Amino acid sequence: MKVLDLAQSPPPTIDAEATAQKAARVFRKSQSGAALVVSRGRLVGMLSERDIVLRVVGKGLDPHKVRVASIMSKPAEWVGPDATPEAAFDLMAVNHIRHLAVLDSKERPVGLLSMRRVAAARIESASDQLRSLEALAGVGAAGD
Repeated sequence: MKVLDLAQSPPPTIDAEATAQKAARVFRKSQSGAALVVSRGRLVGMLSERDIVLRVVGKGLDPHKVRVASIMSKPAEWVGPDATPEAAFDLMAVNHIRHLAVLDSKERPVGLLSMRRVAAARIESASDQLRSLEALAGVGAAGD
């Protein structure tokens, strides 16, 4: 399995010059807690609900005036579409992040990966391995 199989694709994106209010609408429409921040089709940062809460609402700023570029996290971490979920998980864990951009070979955004989706895939994989081992152990126990 590759990360693009798990990622939200196409990814939710927001222009760096858009307002925090517009970003909140993107989150609602895409049912995502983050969006890739782009400028001229290139990834320039990542914006999460947490960024809006802490950097706009928490400071009493007007979300209709605050630009995404001033509150986004940058640089955004990313992986290629063929990366494994394990590699993505490790990168997210090391950098203490919950979202990861997926970029194609020309570094254009093609997906948004969440820690939740990676964790769910890893749990499913571990469960499958456990069932396989239990089945193997059951066969061996019956033949002894």
